[in-house]
Amino acid sequence: MKTTRRVLLSAVFLLLGGCASIPLSTLWKLRGIGIDDLVAMEPADLRAALWLEPQVPVSPDSVRLSLSLDRAGGGRDQHVFGLEPARGTGPIDADKVYRPWQLDPDGRRALAAVQRQLRAARDAGGAAYEGATFEVTFRPDFGDAPPDRLLVSVQLLLDPAQGWFLLLDEAELPVAKPGA
Repeated sequence: MKTTRRVLLSAVFLLLGGCASIPLSTLWKLRGIGIDDLVAMEPADLRAALWLEPQVPVSPDSVRLSLSLDRAGGGRDQHVFGLEPARGTGPIDADKVYRPWQLDPDGRRALAAVQRQLRAARDAGGAAYEGATFEVTFRPDFGDAPPDRLLVSVQLLLDPAQGWFLLLDEAELPVAKPGA
């Protein structure tokens, strides 16, 4: 019996609390993505895009993409990849200007190594991995005047042919103020 393997995408933000849901359209699009798709993905094509309101800078060294792989027998393998500002455009949205990010050179090499590991497990005939989760993390730089709240939208691009996935759409996150 073939086990269905799926990838769940989510967004997590450092130093911010709050809850948000993944849009239903994203869940529908992702229903067929699995480990084989991760193996076939081109690391140089992977992108994350951020939109923040108010528009505040993001500490470049804080932007990360995490990939958690669920082992068939239990447990998880966690991989974290650095991101850098991407060249080119992000998702096209009439109401928002997204800042795109891409894997940095070390991140592309590290993801390629993970893909080799996944390919070897698949080729060995075993079901070593049952699923995966992506997380995008970053730290906004509020300076001396943090806002009361931050609106966040996040999109992810795994394959240019499939287009961008909207992970969060204007999720409202409270901001913890220093000394409060």
